[in-house]
Amino acid sequence: MVNKLKKILVQPYLWIIIGLVLVIILAGLVLGPTILERIRWRQWQAPFLDDARTSLGGDSPETAYKGFWQALQAGERDTALAYVIGVRRPYFQTAWEDPALWALDQSLPETTTLVFIGDCLSDAMACKKRAVLSYSTATTTGRIELYQNLAGRWQIGDIY
Repeated sequence: MVNKLKKILVQPYLWIIIGLVLVIILAGLVLGPTILERIRWRQWQAPFLDDARTSLGGDSPETAYKGFWQALQAGERDTALAYVIGVRRPYFQTAWEDPALWALDQSLPETTTLVFIGDCLSDAMACKKRAVLSYSTATTTGRIELYQNLAGRWQIGDIY
């Protein structure tokens, strides 16, 4: 029995196999958490990516606002909502059920001025850049926040 064990232990293939198994186990322990984190990150981002691919937007903040404004002027709520970034869409949908708020947003001016364009906050998951446009009418002044989604299109985030 001892002789058989000695014969097995002196086989070089056995030690190569044991070494490979140890390397695979150690690599899994080292790389596994990173791989799992990336998988979870992609799963979390999937709804944002899907929305970014299917929604409307512009190549710049100004073109996104122009498309949004044209949809408002045409009375096309669904098209206007498609220009709103996904996480804010339910808010606008609910707000526009009030005819006064719908009319208020329809009264936005056609021309705006770019105030700011820069990076999103570090904890923003579905945003590449953000921008602020300003507008003024005879009675009010305000701002419009836009965000560049994961597909690279600019979308309306907020109007105030």
